[in-house]
Amino acid sequence: MTPPPLPDSSPATVEKVRSGQKMLLWGVLLHVASTVVRLANPSPIILTASGLMGLLAIILSIIGTIRVSSGLRYHIALRIACCVFMIIPLANIVTLLILSREATACLRAAGYQVGLMGADKKVPETADPARPSFAEIKDKVAEVPLAEGSTWRDYFFATFSGPIPKNYGAASGVIMIVPEKITAETDAGISLTVALEYCQKPPFATCRNLTGTLNPLTREFTFSDKTPSDRDNWKLVGRVSENWRVLYLRLSVDSTPSDEFFLIHELTGADFIPDEDTPVHPSPSVSAPRQGNPV
Repeated sequence: MTPPPLPDSSPATVEKVRSGQKMLLWGVLLHVASTVVRLANPSPIILTASGLMGLLAIILSIIGTIRVSSGLRYHIALRIACCVFMIIPLANIVTLLILSREATACLRAAGYQVGLMGADKKVPETADPARPSFAEIKDKVAEVPLAEGSTWRDYFFATFSGPIPKNYGAASGVIMIVPEKITAETDAGISLTVALEYCQKPPFATCRNLTGTLNPLTREFTFSDKTPSDRDNWKLVGRVSENWRVLYLRLSVDSTPSDEFFLIHELTGADFIPDEDTPVHPSPSVSAPRQGNPV
């Protein structure tokens, strides 16, 4: 089961899945406990307490179902069906297993450790003050001058990479864009294809093929899904630095945009990484530089 698309890994959405899964699991424990208590001592007081525990278990299960199914982008009709199944014997067990499995996949893709009772809140990673941040490396890369006689084609057709935006809730991940091929050149701009890949830990990679236009004069670009789907549609809008080594962009999925972030030219950025054995950001694969294919 693949985790949800990247924008649904935002901190708020992941927290909704995390807390919802915990509610589901606590609801199961309360239900089991109420059953055991009722069978062990069927006195009126115990039966009343057992009934209250069972009612609380149903409430927790339904709230947890709503939070998990919402975080996993279930259709509204499917969310309602899941809530109904949670109060039907046997069907509630199957529903719980499915929701818990998909919630676990989502949380692990976002870097959480998931245990028997779900995942605890993630502790933010502390940066090493002795090593430059990715933003500092980006600033140095943006200042590298163009070589005499070179053009944008000499730098643009290479791998650009950087951390996944923080508002996507994936601190240990990298996103890469590789401009691949020029398909047309007009006065309005250059049409080309690009490959987009994002990878998170534990290993989870997704690749997209995008098409769009680049204006070499303004250095602005727009790329979108080559084959849009009903599930999600991706779009990149941004600009390139004056030296063609930094991409500033926003990533939108289903019209939900990210904050602006940046990717750097990997071959140039490698010159500013202090230790090759401890890269500033994880890079699951590095594509060789590619030259544009003029029409």
